[in-house]
Amino acid sequence: MKNQMKLFFIMLISIAIHCWPCGYSSNTLSSYGPPLKSGTYTIFSTSDKYSDGTTKTIGGGFRYTDWEDTDFYKHHRISCSITNIESNSHYEFGKYKLCYKYTIDCSVTERIQFYLSDVSYTTLQGYRGNGTRKWSRDEPGSTDISCYNNAGMYVTKRVNDPYYCK
Repeated sequence: MKNQMKLFFIMLISIAIHCWPCGYSSNTLSSYGPPLKSGTYTIFSTSDKYSDGTTKTIGGGFRYTDWEDTDFYKHHRISCSITNIESNSHYEFGKYKLCYKYTIDCSVTERIQFYLSDVSYTTLQGYRGNGTRKWSRDEPGSTDISCYNNAGMYVTKRVNDPYYCK
């Protein structure tokens, strides 16, 4: 009886390894949950096409562009590339379904707002080489920049780009 249970358990594990349902795991992406940091993710789908109607292949890239109006996504660039595609069928509600499992590598970087001074949207303060504050702003993405004196103590002027703070 013990050997039969052991054999059953091994068989169950091997089936689980080779047959995964269309579902979610801790690193699963969807159109509702773009990545917040760079890494490797998974997308499960019942189709080999995404909502834009194109067949996705290995090396195919896509961007999450529908999320630009939320604070995080407005200030970051998210691009992903498909590195592997697996298909599998599983039994669900009395019939077999075909699933696709996409392995996705995503890169999440902050967007640059001020190219002359290489400042991203989320940077709130800038400093001189000697450690004194050179400029600041109240919120990410703001173009109301306060420039400080050489000691970093007093506002000397207001500009719309940190580049103009000397």
